[in-house]
Amino acid sequence: MLQRTIFRPALPWLFALALAAGCGDGGATGGGDVSGRDVPDNPDPPRSSFTAEDHVSGAEFSKLTIEVDFVTQRGPDGTALSELQAALDQLRADGQLAKPGGVEFVLDDVLDPSPADKVWTLGELQALAQGYRDHPLDATAAAIHVLYVDGHYQDDTAQGTVLGFAYGGSWMVMFKDNITDACASSTVISGPVLSGLRDKICSRAEATVLLHELGHLFGLVNNGTPMVVAHEDPDHAKHDADKDCLMYWAIERSTAVDIVAEGFVGGTPQLGFCATSLADLEAVASPGQ
Repeated sequence: MLQRTIFRPALPWLFALALAAGCGDGGATGGGDVSGRDVPDNPDPPRSSFTAEDHVSGAEFSKLTIEVDFVTQRGPDGTALSELQAALDQLRADGQLAKPGGVEFVLDDVLDPSPADKVWTLGELQALAQGYRDHPLDATAAAIHVLYVDGHYQDDTAQGTVLGFAYGGSWMVMFKDNITDACASSTVISGPVLSGLRDKICSRAEATVLLHELGHLFGLVNNGTPMVVAHEDPDHAKHDADKDCLMYWAIERSTAVDIVAEGFVGGTPQLGFCATSLADLEAVASPGQ
C-alpha cells in the first residue's frame, strides 16, 4: 500500500495536514528484492546528494523536505513528529537553521512488514531506502530521507540496541521495534515517579533520537559543520563530550529512553541542542551575525 501525506507547519509549533497530489511509487518500475521484499527500481529518483551546509544554510536551498517511508504500523509517533517540528521551528526562529521556506515532513510510502525477528543489514537498508526515496523536489529544497523499519539491526547487542542512525549525508533509519522495546523495558519509566508519564516520555525519546540523527546530517559534531569551540568526544567520534547534550553518543541506543526519562524527574525538559552545537549551526546558518 502506498500513500503520501504532507505535514506543513501552518503556524509555529503546529502541523497542518494535507493530502499531496499524485500518490504512487514515483514512477518506479519494480524488480529489486531485499530480504524477500519486492523493491522498486526507482530509475529516476530525486536528488539525494546534499551536504550538511545544504541542510543548514539558506545560501542555495531555502527549505528542507523530510520524506518518511515506513513499515505499516511502525511509522513515526505523531507527538514525536510534532515535537521535532517545534524544535526545528525554534532553530529557524533563532537563526540556527536558515530555511525561510520552512521544513516540510512528507509521510510517503507504507511498506509491508518484514518476517518475524528480522535483523537488518546496512546494505539491505540502503537498498530499501534507495528504492522508495521518490518524493519530487523543487530546486529550492534540500532533502532528507527517513526510513522507519520493523525488526532489529545487525549491531544490536545484549548491552543495547540501535534506535536510529544517519548516513550518507541525507539518509536516516529508525528502528521502531527497538524504540518500543526500549520504552517497555525501561526501569526508570516503570518507577513510581514517572510511571504515569510513559507515553509522553516514549514520544519524547523518539523525538530525541530523530533530532540527534538530524544533528549528524546537519554536520554535528565535527561531521561537516566546523566546531566554533571544540566539544567532540575523543572516545566517540562525531558526538558531544558532554553527557547532558543531545549529541551525546548514548542517545542513539536503547539507553536513550532512560536518559530522556531521567530528564523528566524535575519537570518536562526542552527538546534541543546544547549551546556548543547551536553555536556551530548558527555560524553556518547566520554567518557574520
